[in-house]
Amino acid sequence: GVFQFESGGMKNFLLKLHPQNFADLVSALALFRPGPMGNIDMFIRRKNGQEKIDYLVPELESILKETYGIIVYQEQIMQILSKMANYTFAEADNIRRAMSKKKEAIIVAEREHFISASIKNGYQEQKASEVYDQILKFANYGFNKAHSVSYALIGYQMAYLKIYYPVYFIGNLLNMTIGSVTKTKEYIALAKQYNLYLLKPCVNLSTKGYKIGDNKLRLPLSIIKNVGLNAENDILAARTTPYQDFFDFVAKNYGKSVTRK
Repeated sequence: GVFQFESGGMKNFLLKLHPQNFADLVSALALFRPGPMGNIDMFIRRKNGQEKIDYLVPELESILKETYGIIVYQEQIMQILSKMANYTFAEADNIRRAMSKKKEAIIVAEREHFISASIKNGYQEQKASEVYDQILKFANYGFNKAHSVSYALIGYQMAYLKIYYPVYFIGNLLNMTIGSVTKTKEYIALAKQYNLYLLKPCVNLSTKGYKIGDNKLRLPLSIIKNVGLNAENDILAARTTPYQDFFDFVAKNYGKSVTRK
């Protein structure tokens, strides 16, 4: 139920990663995609102190420290180009885009420009060449950090609500997935896991959707097999006063969408 973090693969990744701050969540979202997935094990080892974090040139530490020396974000590529070779951010973004689209002519031409500009800034030619190769390697996989931050923030807020306000969180998840048998089963199992009290559907007490309150969830009529949304709407509309018994219920709903079934 937590946005971006609920899949089995992501949960396994987080269990190994042991995220300790918001930046770790941002990185996790950027890495958990088909391209960068190859760097996940190295990222986990470095983050958990099982592998040495190295930087090709010391000046890159300020840019790559939060991702343990691994280029994860598109913005980091732009920062490296700017720091070492004085590219403007607009120029750097154009180069990054050309790299991700594998525009060979631009990549080759820019290599010379990057290396010569880096040498003028006091970097060794070999190091500048290695950095350019590393940028090239990650340009395909780089994720937009602003995008990742936005996703991580929503996921973090949802995780907070799930922990501290489970009845409201799970109740609203269930309300969002009315009509989906699979998700309804999944979230009702979650409600039981959180020891929330599930009250049976009731013609006089159920409302449209799940009724939330006092650590309890009252199930809607639509959860009953063969009771569709039209039938539920008619039953609630006819309930101007509480139903007295089965005969009163039949009389008030006769001839509407409430069938014998």
